[in-house]
Amino acid sequence: KVETTINSQIETVLQACELLETEENILLEDLAENLKISPYHLQRTFKEIIGVSPKKYAENLRLEKFKSEIRQGNDVVT
Repeated sequence: KVETTINSQIETVLQACELLETEENILLEDLAENLKISPYHLQRTFKEIIGVSPKKYAENLRLEKFKSEIRQGNDVVT
């Protein structure tokens, strides 16, 4: 039973990561609603599994995207 719960939590966090990668500015409440869990539970579980909050994860994704675009020679200002 514990293994099922852990697998379920990991699956939820993976789905959250996918949504964060596709939805640029999604709020925690919207993310949680999409995954059908409470924002508090999502925040706690996400941080426990990934090591950072969903917000920090999304910020890091944006930073990596920005760095990639700069390396490709894209303008900073569009």
